[in-house]
Amino acid sequence: MSVVEILKSDAGFGMIIGPDGIVSQFNGTDGAAERAGVSLGSKITAVNGVEVAARADIVVELGKAPAGTAVSFTLIEVPSDDQEAAAAPAPEQPPRPTRPAR
Repeated sequence: MSVVEILKSDAGFGMIIGPDGIVSQFNGTDGAAERAGVSLGSKITAVNGVEVAARADIVVELGKAPAGTAVSFTLIEVPSDDQEAAAAPAPEQPPRPTRPAR
């Protein structure tokens, strides 16, 4: 988990957030979010200390901050599907049925 502060400009924060609250892209190059160290694939879990679960919640909280205000984002790194698969334990195999001796 990390907390970063980003100054809100007239253009926003320089990131595109998916419906699930995950940062999917940066707007342009060297935008505010990118400069603050936000990683693509990070999930926003709180804005200014208020817990958020989805983009709709994030938008509500960001709407409260006027341009020129520093906004605090709490982020967690979300592993990619490949990383999740590599980190997941192998599924247990069910026992093989035994056949009666003939």
